[in-house]
Amino acid sequence: MDNETQVIILPEPRPGASRPESGIERLRLLGVLADAGVKVRHDSGGRLLVVDASDQAVKAAQESGPDFDSVPLDGELTQRVGDLNAQDALFLQALQLRLSPEYQRRKSEMTPGESPEEQLLRTAPCTPPEG
Repeated sequence: MDNETQVIILPEPRPGASRPESGIERLRLLGVLADAGVKVRHDSGGRLLVVDASDQAVKAAQESGPDFDSVPLDGELTQRVGDLNAQDALFLQALQLRLSPEYQRRKSEMTPGESPEEQLLRTAPCTPPEG
């Protein structure tokens, strides 16, 4: 089965859980995902991970114990994730922007090196100005 881009949604931390405890659970999940052959493409640092994985690999990781949900990247993320902290909410907004048809259209029309930022990189001096 081919790999597909999915979003892994980690559960909300248990009430009263300390940051080290929730961090250990998160690291354990990352290890289980790696062992199942799941490749993490983007990590919000919180509850959301964008991964490349087959459904089989995700199911194998879920059967190994960690609690998480997964949805296709183009799925209805906002309905599945529940409440998010500011960091994860911003990450989700960025994902939705990148998936938007307008963004995809503009991205496909871009020629490498034409953006104002890329032009500045090409013309900016390599040393800071004196003074």
